[in-house]
Amino acid sequence: MKDEVIGRLERWMKGERQPPFEAEIWPTGRCNLNCVYCRPSGSKKEELPPKKIFKVVGDCVSLGVKHFSFGGGEPFIRRKLALSLMRYIKTNGLSGSVITNGTLFTPNDIRELIQIGWDEIIISLDGPDASTNDFQRDKGTFKKVVKAIRTFKHEKEREASDSPHVSINMVLTNRNYKKLPEMIELIHNLGCDSLILQSLMQITTRCKELKMNKEQTMELRDIIMEAHSLAKDFEIRSNMLHFIQSEYIEKADDVPKLLTKDLKEKTGFLGAPCYQPWFKIMIGQRGEVGPCGSLATDSPLNVRAHKLNEIWFGDFFDRLRESMLQKEVPKECRACCTQKIIENEIIREKLENIK
Repeated sequence: MKDEVIGRLERWMKGERQPPFEAEIWPTGRCNLNCVYCRPSGSKKEELPPKKIFKVVGDCVSLGVKHFSFGGGEPFIRRKLALSLMRYIKTNGLSGSVITNGTLFTPNDIRELIQIGWDEIIISLDGPDASTNDFQRDKGTFKKVVKAIRTFKHEKEREASDSPHVSINMVLTNRNYKKLPEMIELIHNLGCDSLILQSLMQITTRCKELKMNKEQTMELRDIIMEAHSLAKDFEIRSNMLHFIQSEYIEKADDVPKLLTKDLKEKTGFLGAPCYQPWFKIMIGQRGEVGPCGSLATDSPLNVRAHKLNEIWFGDFFDRLRESMLQKEVPKECRACCTQKIIENEIIREKLENIK
């Protein structure tokens, strides 16, 4: 977690209102894949036009945003727009990340991202081989993704560049959990920097056949320790040790309970289940605004009709912040992901250690 995020949260804790540190932007909700656990939404006609998205990014910069993340949908469905936004962000001396399925990169895209000094690419990959990955993410994706990552590795070596860092995002299921050590080996061989594990959520009916049972969840602990040892040897960062706690698998569909599980004795700012309303603003493909994808979807606010600074310092965000201070987690948060729970735990620990 970036020090500046903690610094801004500390000032919020003291009653000093702060601008958002991060803006997450979805250029599109469309996707070129049909993953078993995902339900992409959105249509081309609903998307914000490029001119409006650039206006939004500029407004974010004026507001005080220092880091941009792009998601969706698959951002590179709108390749020209995505690359233009990424160039603009780096030209303005800001940092950025993008989460992508990694199947649409061209060699020229990869070279450009290296040349502009893009900070992080998070690529979804669910197994160390085609049969495991492609069952969950569409036939042929493993080959395309590995080819793209190898190209990143080759071009970074050719340019003597450390950027962008390449991280792998992996959804744990009963088909891939035993292959975590092999996954670490692959990530190392591909020159990636980190592995981000995510719990499987029952978003679609097809998820049921992939859910881990209690026996598999218990078995996962030993597998994690083996994979963690390898990751340590290879200097690969990972959140995998958190998944030794079986509740991250078993209660993945009850995020509000996970967010509040250790907060009974904590009060005030340190007892807030989620800190995103204090440091992050999210703009969806239709212009909807919230602190995250879960809370932006049905938000009454939209950049087509409202100014960003008025949204951030307005009633909607203030009510969300007060709700979090009261440990009242909105029902929409059930759709959140495990990594956000982990990030909030890290933030809280850092805030508690402030002298």
